[in-house]
Amino acid sequence: MSYIDKATVASPNGYHTGVPFLSRQTELHQQRLLQMNSELLSLSSSRDHFRNPRDDLPPKAICDQSMARYFETFGTVFRIVEWAELREQYESFWTLPDEQIRCENAVMLCLVLAIGNGMLPPGQGRLPRSDVLRLLGVAKAWKAAIAEVESYSLWLLRVDFLLLLARLVHCTGPPSDAVASANLVRSAMAISLHKEPAEAVAASLSAHDRERRRRIWYAVLELDVRYALDAGMQPIYLGEWESLPPQPDETVPMVIETGEEEIQNPWLLENLRVQQTALDRSLPLRMKIAHWLNKPRFDADHALAQDLTSQLSNMMASPSSTASSFSSSSSSSFLEAYVRLVYQRTLLAVHCPFALTDSHLKSYSQNICLSTALSIVSHFCCVDENSPQTADHPFPYGACPLVILVQTNSSFFQNDILPAALYLCSQLIGSLSASVALDPANLVAHIPALQTNLVTAIDGFVALAERRVAATDHSEVAYVLPAASMAYYRWERGVQHDCSGAQTETVQQIVDRIAQACVVLMEGRGSL
Repeated sequence: MSYIDKATVASPNGYHTGVPFLSRQTELHQQRLLQMNSELLSLSSSRDHFRNPRDDLPPKAICDQSMARYFETFGTVFRIVEWAELREQYESFWTLPDEQIRCENAVMLCLVLAIGNGMLPPGQGRLPRSDVLRLLGVAKAWKAAIAEVESYSLWLLRVDFLLLLARLVHCTGPPSDAVASANLVRSAMAISLHKEPAEAVAASLSAHDRERRRRIWYAVLELDVRYALDAGMQPIYLGEWESLPPQPDETVPMVIETGEEEIQNPWLLENLRVQQTALDRSLPLRMKIAHWLNKPRFDADHALAQDLTSQLSNMMASPSSTASSFSSSSSSSFLEAYVRLVYQRTLLAVHCPFALTDSHLKSYSQNICLSTALSIVSHFCCVDENSPQTADHPFPYGACPLVILVQTNSSFFQNDILPAALYLCSQLIGSLSASVALDPANLVAHIPALQTNLVTAIDGFVALAERRVAATDHSEVAYVLPAASMAYYRWERGVQHDCSGAQTETVQQIVDRIAQACVVLMEGRGSL
């Protein structure tokens, strides 16, 4: 039984100790769920439910921000919806009489706005979680009404895709959404997106329509690979397809009107095109990697891991990838940061099975995992002191929307950043072992400056996890594990002990103390 399984905390009234931490955690989750349901029901009963989609949207100023943020961010990664297509619908949405609002337009707008809003900093137009959930509920209700009278089409496929992406951004669906993403791939194949249109059909499609089909097919596969890695499942589709790779964008998305002539920055456009090409070109390889990693019986072939690493690096390691991509809000910088995270996360997944073994091959994988994990945690858990702060949200969020996404309420925190932080913890704790200290290949044990960098990075992660526990749901173990690891590391470095029994008792006390702090944070959560 692990230390967390045995951790105990005080009872709610404080009169008793010895309450199992995991039981108290479950109880607080149930209370939170009841609160969420109550607030959503209150919102639903305050209006004529679903009568007019426009009534359920936030003020137009927030919608403008959210719309712009979507097309600057995920609109460049998953090119499912184009601003040129949505622009007229969005502008007319605010002026048309109620009876002329088309339901299908309202559904698409609600989902795009919900996704874009998830990347706004708290206190700067970001909606409360209950409002976002209601917006998603409205979209699902209208979509269900339309699906009753229409056959499955490209429009419904795009809506289903945006629903899954919104759940990823707002962390409302994993891990069951991995099954939904597989169904999305099957739906795309059912309408033949994996093939180039037959000659008779192609004649009736414009070049733009054919390109749109390719972009949607690649976006569906890209989302399925992410969900497969998140859930430890194999991608639903593995093999060749007939559909050609989509072309990179011709212009940089510009949604907010400035009143001035739009000027395309050639460097930004070129960087955008380079990153989109890297993502699309590496997709078949990343599907192969996810399939290999998540086999029912893992094939620990280190030569294959090295070969996959070489291929992946040739496709995705762009020379323009720098830390500046994590501190800029431009669309090309978001895409660059996203591609870099995908590349690093895949590298970590490939080499972790070898880095954590006692094999003689582990040094190569260990060094890759160490540098990759340290880069991920340092970038996403750092504090940008130049970013605006508010009284309600004193922690300054980085300018890059992907950093905001990780630091607030998305599943990226658990699936992309937490594994990297836990790997750093394992290396830091492992460096305390006497046998590791004698291993000249172990860099952490022999380079004090590297130990300092790991401590700084993990402390940053713990501080972020603590804020997430206080404000969001399901981040508790992500806080307790690294916080307990750091407390143990500092205790071990500063205290000598004589027997394993005394050490075990002290470690359990450390975990109990941090678990109690976690429960206090959970009990202090405010309104959704």
